[in-house]
Parts: sequence; C-alpha cells; structure tokens
Amino acid sequence: MTIEARVQTAFKKLVKGKPMPTVADIADAAGVSWPTAKRYLERLGLCEQYGLLPAETREKILAAAFDAFTQEGYAATSLNAIAERAGVSKGAIYGHFKSNDHLFAALIETHLEQDIEETQRDIADIIARRDNVLTGLTELLERQIERHNASAFSRMFLDFHSLAVHTEHGEVLMHLSQQLQERATEFIEDLKRRGLLRADVDASMLAFSWMLLLDGLTVRRAISGQKLDAKGIARGIGRILAHGVGA
Repeated sequence: MTIEARVQTAFKKLVKGKPMPTVADIADAAGVSWPTAKRYLERLGLCEQYGLLPAETREKILAAAFDAFTQEGYAATSLNAIAERAGVSKGAIYGHFKSNDHLFAALIETHLEQDIEETQRDIADIIARRDNVLTGLTELLERQIERHNASAFSRMFLDFHSLAVHTEHGEVLMHLSQQLQERATEFIEDLKRRGLLRADVDASMLAFSWMLLLDGLTVRRAISGQKLDAKGIARGIGRILAHGVGA
C-alpha cells in the first residue's frame, strides 16, 4: 500500500468517529510523520474540506519548541515548558503531536524539508548560470555551510540522532537524508552530462560522501559552538573534489 493510500485509509477509518480526528491522529494511524500526513491530506483536499489543520496553532507550537530545544536541549525541555512559551494549553499540543519526541521529530523533519527545498533552488541556480565545476561545487558547499552557521539547528541535530537510534524516528531521518542525497546525485549527474565531470565519476557515491561531509561539519559546529569558516572550507574541499588528490 502506498503512503497516500495509508493516509487516506486512516482518515476514512477515523473520520467515522467523534470527535473529528486531528492530523496527528491520522499520522499515527497511518504510521507516518505529521508533515507527511499533512502533505497527503492537503493533496487529497481533505484538510480544507474537513477543517483538519489549525495551522497557526501548530506553527506557534513549533516556533516555541525550536526556541526551547535549541536553548535548553531536548532532554531538559518539557511539553509544559513549550506550552507556556507558545501561549497554548498542553492539550492543544497533544492535538497536534502525540508526545514530546514526536514534536521534536516533526521539528527536525520540517527543518530538513526546508533544507531540501533550499538545496534544490541552489542547485537550479548554479546550473542555470553554467559555472565551471570548481565554482559550482564551491558555491553549493559554501551556501550549505552558511545555512548551518546561521541556524541553531546543529544542537538539535545531535539530540535527534541520539533519539533516532532507539526509536522509529530513525526512519524519518534516513528518509530525509536520502532525499538530500538524491538531489545531490541529480546535480552531479547533470555536471557529468555537461562534460564538467569525468564520465566515470560515481554520482551516488560522491553525493553520499557530500552528505557525510555536511553531517560531520554540523557535528563540529554543535560541539565547538563556533561558526565554521564557510568560504575557506568550501574552497579547500572544492579544489580537492575538482582536481583530486592523485600525483
């Protein structure tokens, strides 16, 4: 059964009861994350038709949770603290998120989905300008490092990896990481078609290495608490990628 079919089946089952189910209820019944359920419910036209999505409340909760998790850390943040920051009741949070770790996972997924969209725009922009391979790779890496520098996400990144090891949220992380890798693979394949990379370059492996590099830089950013030298790192690694290390 496809994800869309699972979401639709869960909705049809739950909507027969009272009260009207929330997106969180449907996501839980379908075995998917909140953002995934929301995406398919909107695609099917069910959110608007049945008034399933009080978006403003959810956005307030996510904004408050982001501040709390980045300032206090996941382990030290309670739903009561998030509710107080958001100016909503604890019950309102449960209307959107099954638990604290589901809220944390939704926040991480939202951030990574935004990163996927921004990366896709960066790649399209760089390809459209027809830069040479060194300039293109360097600029793409620099933009991604700068986004990490500008965000408090790195601390949450470490916390979520710890959570994901022991819960089903590891699947969310792997799914989104795979999407990022697929975008990078497409970019590299396009460079190969344009003759800017050797035809024998393994696009998937290079994209995978790129993802490992970004994960490592995010960990370094979180541990050191210092901003990374985006331009210096991007130029150095860009030259290695463009020219190799052979004699």
